[in-house]
Amino acid sequence: MRKIASGWVLIFVVYLITYFISAWMYLLLFNRNIDSDWNHSGLFIGACLTMIPYVAAGIFIRKWLDATTKQAFWISIVPIIAEKIVIYLIGVLIVSDPSVTDHIWLAIRGEFAPYFTPLYLVAGLLSLAVCILIGKGKKSPFQLL
Repeated sequence: MRKIASGWVLIFVVYLITYFISAWMYLLLFNRNIDSDWNHSGLFIGACLTMIPYVAAGIFIRKWLDATTKQAFWISIVPIIAEKIVIYLIGVLIVSDPSVTDHIWLAIRGEFAPYFTPLYLVAGLLSLAVCILIGKGKKSPFQLL
């Protein structure tokens, strides 16, 4: 369980760092805030958040944990699901009438997570696959990882 919890902490920390750095990079590269063009900034930040934390977790699993495939699965799936639930609950808190789900989605995308789209929700499966494949891939003497 300690291996799994350390993987969760790593993903959480890398996720937060990735979010802030990608939002800052978006501002520098495109000279606009992330809430000015939801589709463009959502794609940029969402791509970073879908890959970077889970690549880091895969490298962590491979280098330091020597975890089983089942452990690698749990290290990645729990943060994927928890992130989506937490973001949705924050959206519910922002909106005064939580019975109107359209307002919740708009509040989430407009206030703090322009990347939170149905595509991003499904892309979590890609994150899961990336983490497991990097973490449990064949170790070769010629690989850099």
